[in-house]
Amino acid sequence: MDVGIVTAPLDFGPSGPGVYLENLCLALRDLGNDDLDLHLIHYQKSSNEIYTDANDVILPRTPCRFESAIASLDLDVLHYNYIPYKRPLVFALDVPLVITIHGDLPFVLPEQTPWQRRYVGKPIQQLYSKVGLLDQIDHFLAVSDSVRENVRRGLSLPGRKMTTVYSGVDDRFKPVDDADETVRATFGIKPPYLLNVNNYMEKKNRTTLIRAFARVRGEHPDLTLVLAGGGWEESDLGATIAEHGLSDAVHDLGFVQERYLPSLYSAARALVNPTLHETFGLTNVEAMACGCPVVTSERFAVPEIVDDAALFIADPLDADAVAATIETLLGDEDRRDELSRAALSRAATFSWERTATETIRVYRQVLQD
Repeated sequence: MDVGIVTAPLDFGPSGPGVYLENLCLALRDLGNDDLDLHLIHYQKSSNEIYTDANDVILPRTPCRFESAIASLDLDVLHYNYIPYKRPLVFALDVPLVITIHGDLPFVLPEQTPWQRRYVGKPIQQLYSKVGLLDQIDHFLAVSDSVRENVRRGLSLPGRKMTTVYSGVDDRFKPVDDADETVRATFGIKPPYLLNVNNYMEKKNRTTLIRAFARVRGEHPDLTLVLAGGGWEESDLGATIAEHGLSDAVHDLGFVQERYLPSLYSAARALVNPTLHETFGLTNVEAMACGCPVVTSERFAVPEIVDDAALFIADPLDADAVAATIETLLGDEDRRDELSRAALSRAATFSWERTATETIRVYRQVLQD
């Protein structure tokens, strides 16, 4: 089975869907399936390890030439990590097409959607649905049931063509014995601390987190808050921190290399993630895989993914509710230990091997239909 996966987005730097794409390619390769011949399609030479032991296919970006070159590969399946609405000629290719869907934000929270996706991507995709171009897609993979249903409704897609295949979590995310020492030595941070791994996008709700932390710290003056992942230069977070007198209590680490994240998770009292929207919620699962208790929102895909292995916030936009949920955890060590065990068990159900195996099952189904 010759499968082409368009890996071009990885040429332009890291992203959430890029984590999925890279790990899926590695897992497909590592399955050692003799019947699977991977062709990884992109635009420029790369040292990324996904191209080891795979067919590294570099094609021109020019419209028509790109699609013509794909046609010449004589693939059994072509897999895109997004709906290629900027390349309508792809829909005319005589090859079964599989699409992974990561996002539903334009359909459920349009006011928090970047303008390109809200005013360009969404209308074009809806137009393609109306004129029948999306009918040329043989199957859609969704990273959660929540995403699958929201996109199905938003684009009027047939449910029979959609399958949920969960993302995995990297094996490096596991409890770290010397986590406290590593965090002290690497970042100069002394536990105890709460952790939030996210970016400054409004839907991540970090402003409410800061307000909630100000309330919690009144009872726990030694507690600090660590922010990792993305900067907040384009938000008002800095002003909120200063307003509550927390400049010495909030550590903003910005982007953190993945190799340090297991220690950050393992040493934290809890990951606090009052998010307003997730399509999967990888940081929740990474924390759980490290045995870190998770306090999070019961919104969109979150409850589906964490199940009963996290503590839910009644209203993530209410700082008092966020603070009360954190206090529940901090004040009950037995409950914290119970959540840690449940988190490890739940996180173990998500693996990239499982993602790859279920993806191959969809490839075979498409070829049989």
